[in-house]
Amino acid sequence: MPILAKITQEISQVLGVERVGIWSYEDKQKAIRCIEHFERRLNRHKKGCVLEKFNDPRAREFKRYFEQLSVKSMLDVPFSILGKRGGVICIENVEEVCECTLGEQICVPSAADSISLIMSTYASQVNEYALKNKAAIIVT
Repeated sequence: MPILAKITQEISQVLGVERVGIWSYEDKQKAIRCIEHFERRLNRHKKGCVLEKFNDPRAREFKRYFEQLSVKSMLDVPFSILGKRGGVICIENVEEVCECTLGEQICVPSAADSISLIMSTYASQVNEYALKNKAAIIVT
């Protein structure tokens, strides 16, 4: 979705952070898939990476991710889709370990609310389209 690319890029630039990602839960929340990711230094968008659930010990899979991408600080804020847990927006800083700023504490949850609205609207439209197609098949 182009709007998600715009959101990640704007957050990165406004907050001055290196990476902003939007991750969606899949497979009954056993994995998360990156549906949009912006890297500021490279001015690059990407998506598709999947992190599988890490048999807990508190994020084994993330440890490898952090090391490979030099993540020093991270802020994750959940979002919902149609009232259910949908995923997280992830803000990553690679330069130094830092505390969340007031701007991040205000901006990121607001962005998560916007993502919830966008993703819920999209899911509703997909469901409506599927129901219309089912009804058309039954009528004919």
